[in-house]
Amino acid sequence: MKISTGDEIYYFGRRATVVIAEPEMLKQILVKDFSNFVNRMKVSLISQPLSDSLLFLQDGDWKNVRSILTPTFSSAKMKEMCPLINQAADTLLENLKTHADSGESFDVHR
Repeated sequence: MKISTGDEIYYFGRRATVVIAEPEMLKQILVKDFSNFVNRMKVSLISQPLSDSLLFLQDGDWKNVRSILTPTFSSAKMKEMCPLINQAADTLLENLKTHADSGESFDVHR
């Protein structure tokens, strides 16, 4: 595959990493050619329990977790989630607007 406009190359030490931003290429990699891209990035400095997290799984462990997670993100389930996500975003915007209108500083994290 050719790197397209919008895709970026980052370096972690000496390792070049391509970040794909084109939706069609992501679909090609994550759905159609998934068997060619089974592993996540290997990081040697991570210890338990973080090494067992979704971000660092390898080989068969990653395949098993992906087969469990994939149905959760079907188009039908994502459509069901949209109203909930929109409601949460609206609530966040209302709260931010209230604080912004007051003119006082506030703890965004809280």
